Amino acid sequence: MNFLKWLDRNFELIIMGAAIVTITVIVFADVVGRSFFGTGITCAQELSRTCEIIIAAMGISYGVQTDKHIRVDLIQTFWPKTKKPLAVFGDIVVFAFCIFMSCNGLTKLKSALISQATTAVLEIPMFYIYLMMELGLVFAALRMVEKYVKRLYAAKKGGETA
Repeated sequence: MNFLKWLDRNFELIIMGAAIVTITVIVFADVVGRSFFGTGITCAQELSRTCEIIIAAMGISYGVQTDKHIRVDLIQTFWPKTKKPLAVFGDIVVFAFCIFMSCNGLTKLKSALISQATTAVLEIPMFYIYLMMELGLVFAALRMVEKYVKRLYAAKKGGETA
């Protein structure tokens, strides 16, 4: 059970960390290869770009989980009483955005599956690339629901609701 809690807290970090390590290693090896051996790694740019997509997708979910997603807080600075209502409104906007984008992304996902298009060098099916963004948006929406379920549960137990 402790492993599942740990995985719940760190799932996005693990995936983003693995992607960052992959980018670092492949780009370093490509630079070394081009500098010292006159030839680089053919798939370095494509693999790096794919890892960046994974980082962006999981970053959305991680931002929601840690409540560190981008928000404009100018109004909250001048009127502190608006902090909680604006935070809830912002969460609703992020949730709606995630649902809207994932629903629209399903069309792209279906067309990628039907066309069986692949990336140029690695020949990774584009379906998997688009799937990463879909998963990031769905995870973000689920993290948003999880956040409010935890808040409601804490409020019922008499704990802190913020």
